[in-house]
Amino acid sequence: MNYVFDVDGTLTPSSKEIDKEFEEFFLDFTTNNNVTIVGGSTYDMIKEQLGESICNRVDSVFACQGTQQYKNGEVQFKEEVEWPSHLNEVLRTFLVQSSWNYKYSSNINNRDSMINFSVVGRDCPPEKREEYNIWDQTSGERNYIAGYINQYFPTLECTVGGEISVDITPKGVGKHKILDHIEGDITFFGDKCDEGGNDHSLAKKLEESDQTVHRVETWKDTEKILKEL
Repeated sequence: MNYVFDVDGTLTPSSKEIDKEFEEFFLDFTTNNNVTIVGGSTYDMIKEQLGESICNRVDSVFACQGTQQYKNGEVQFKEEVEWPSHLNEVLRTFLVQSSWNYKYSSNINNRDSMINFSVVGRDCPPEKREEYNIWDQTSGERNYIAGYINQYFPTLECTVGGEISVDITPKGVGKHKILDHIEGDITFFGDKCDEGGNDHSLAKKLEESDQTVHRVETWKDTEKILKEL
């Protein structure tokens, strides 16, 4: 059995480090099982959240929505992407026109093979991250941005990820692409498995082939399920 885990909201609080007690348990789990990590962040960000020990212990870490693969800290492949020339202009327009009032820096985060876009900005303080996430659930801003990009950029695919951002990849490229690199049965844990979420493409493929998908809401759900295995 291969166990595959999303990061934010599945193994850690969004954009934060793994709980220390859960880290010890999960590190032991990786010793006795085949484990793959797939997150939307860069490899360095994932390593900061999970720790070097876990990242070196697992079979692979797929970063940036599965567009980059790492083993023992060494890159195995990276998607080459040529982004539309006017994409940044469209994202900046979303930033200016948003009715959300508190905007910080690191809004357009180009990770080579994926772009992460956040109106509030990835450098926002924790309380504004939480406030924006609650506001977005009512306003639907991130869903609107994703829908717009998917409609007007036919070569791209945009999904909602984490608490404050959207992830943009080339069309047809997403977490499901990691299946090209994993053989055998798979059990997947993710918190954004529904349509529009950045775990959806992988969850959908797995469920279509009768594999197991655990839809979790927090890392505590993941811990509980693993301890009951």
